Amino acid sequence: MFEKIVFNNENEKAEFEKYVKLKGRDLYFQIYNILTENESKIYYYMLSSFIRYDKNLRDKLYIYMATLEEYLRAMLLEKYDVSEQKKYENHCYNALNESLIPRVSEQSKLYYGLQPDFGDLMHICETKGVYIISASEQKTIKQLRNKTMHHALILFGASKNQNELTSNFDVLETQINAFYNALPNDYRSGFINDIVNLNGVRRKYLKKYYLGVQNGRICVKK
Repeated sequence: MFEKIVFNNENEKAEFEKYVKLKGRDLYFQIYNILTENESKIYYYMLSSFIRYDKNLRDKLYIYMATLEEYLRAMLLEKYDVSEQKKYENHCYNALNESLIPRVSEQSKLYYGLQPDFGDLMHICETKGVYIISASEQKTIKQLRNKTMHHALILFGASKNQNELTSNFDVLETQINAFYNALPNDYRSGFINDIVNLNGVRRKYLKKYYLGVQNGRICVKK
């Protein structure tokens, strides 16, 4: 099944056998199939590097998505409240939109019950003029967030071959740049630096298929 993998030593082979059981054979086989489409062999460290890179990318996205969500929540609470304390959970846009009133009290009634879906939180903030993220960017950001939260591959997505991989890169670039644009200004440079540094600070360990920056835009280096 993995006939084209070249191991540098027995430790690599043992590591492969361990993690292919832990992470799932299908995950390794997906990336293996794409990388070997035009290659007669592939070194194990290259295959494992892509899997580690994607996990690190998801971890980093998770941190910044939590930051954006906390920021939106704080901005909404700063300006709005509700007259009656109750829960606004999950897909609660309509109920929340109807209930919000300008905040006048120091103690918020909304604070204890505000647990909306992330998409609804972005939408209500845009509706109320608290923090503007366009409708198209909200959609793409939510798609990226769903992938991140569900531990799906970000870089390779559901690609089965090189052509599908190229299409996934285009989608990812749109999503991650929309997310970057939505971040508060104070966090944007840190996000860029963290994304660039995912592929090594002093030297790059992936030679292709990693995120970098070109002309101020995050892109996949091919």
